[in-house]
Amino acid sequence: LLLLFNAAAFAQPQIPPKPTSSIYVQDYAGVLRSETKEQINTISSQLAARTKAQVVVVTINTLEGSPIEDYALGILRNWGVGDQSLNNGAVMLIAVADRKSRIEIGYGLEGALNDAKTGQIQDTYMLPYFQQGNYDAGILQGYIALAGEVAKEYNLDLNSQPVAPVNSQEQSDISPFTLLIIIGLFIFDWLFLS
Repeated sequence: LLLLFNAAAFAQPQIPPKPTSSIYVQDYAGVLRSETKEQINTISSQLAARTKAQVVVVTINTLEGSPIEDYALGILRNWGVGDQSLNNGAVMLIAVADRKSRIEIGYGLEGALNDAKTGQIQDTYMLPYFQQGNYDAGILQGYIALAGEVAKEYNLDLNSQPVAPVNSQEQSDISPFTLLIIIGLFIFDWLFLS
């Protein structure tokens, strides 16, 4: 039993202690510019003042083998993110060396931010920048999208919109269906009207 208890204790993620000053952005991996941190702090402070909801960004180098879900949930609970009675906190966790990210949501925000929505935020606004090695831009754009969804839940407008990166491949304005119609018209014209 003692061995099992020690193994279970060892498997628990090593969550950093709750920050004593601002909780909103903790850049342990050192990937964020000071302007980005300031913007996140400003938006989160205003959001918390008006709604009691808290949106927190945490970057770390590695999870050291812990599941990212457990680590993010540990931060949400141990740091007391969000209003205690409303349970309206959100944690955006990025493990840079592990190339993983997670958005963990308190129960009070699950109606507005289900797993599909948080996955979409990561896929659209974060991962394309991360793939370019630009963690600062990916985190900021993902944060703005996340904070915007929280604000929407409380009928607020943040006055800033996230920007998804432009796909590097050029895309045609003509859909495949339209192209088939054009080809069909040319063939019809050639066969019957010539």
